[in-house]
Amino acid sequence: MALQFILDAVPQAFHADTNVFVAGCFICLAWPRIEISADAQKVVIDCPADDACFPRDNTPLVPFLKQFPELCLEVVEAHPRLQRGFQNYCRSLRH
Repeated sequence: MALQFILDAVPQAFHADTNVFVAGCFICLAWPRIEISADAQKVVIDCPADDACFPRDNTPLVPFLKQFPELCLEVVEAHPRLQRGFQNYCRSLRH
């Protein structure tokens, strides 16, 4: 569900970007971390340790999250703006 929230929030034209905006948060894949910034708060999530190596400024975020969908919930839970956006998204699906 968290992956779908991010996919729905990011226009298709930006799926190839290394950074995106979701629910007012700037989310950037800066291997080996995902950085989330908004409201003068910056949160960092460590990416899964894997044999694969990703270039710091050359890996699109959305395809990366599709490859590691378990990270999406961590991303959503990492910042209050994303939490609220995700809750609103989930409520909208129920109605």
